Amino acid sequence: MKTVIKVLVALFLLAGGSGGIYVYLESDTVDPSRLLGSSYWGDFCSRSPTGFLICKNTSETRFDKCVAEDSTYRLKVSVVEPMYAPISLEIWTENPRSYKQLTAAEIYDHGVGRCYYQGYRFSDLDIQIHRAVPCDADISNLEDPFLMFHVTYRDNPPVACRISETSEAVDTK
Repeated sequence: MKTVIKVLVALFLLAGGSGGIYVYLESDTVDPSRLLGSSYWGDFCSRSPTGFLICKNTSETRFDKCVAEDSTYRLKVSVVEPMYAPISLEIWTENPRSYKQLTAAEIYDHGVGRCYYQGYRFSDLDIQIHRAVPCDADISNLEDPFLMFHVTYRDNPPVACRISETSEAVDTK
């Protein structure tokens, strides 16, 4: 019996010394990283002084645009009140070669509880820009160091808009 008690005490001390025992409880509260604000853009992205979204890859190279399928996107948000309000979305395509700047935008929300998230809707082309995704979506994780945001065009599934994994200078426009 003494041996069993010693083993239990040793296990308790070992668990306590390693940071404790953690119990995961599934919560139905909204995750702050799914709400527009500074934590929304994660550890890799932030706003430039002019409002363009800037993300760094793993080699600390900064990018102000990302690529999703055959298009390149550049997002600008407000740096004054109302903070993080959408200003413009620039879109370049190679085939056919085109450039569009969308400015008719609003903040939208989707889901409930822990599945709730916010994003931007550009009504010109019915495009949604968002970091978080619906709970049942099976796409890029928010911890992905190359993810800038997701693009949802009309009723199509979200597509990850990713920055380059290689070094390339950020635009100075």
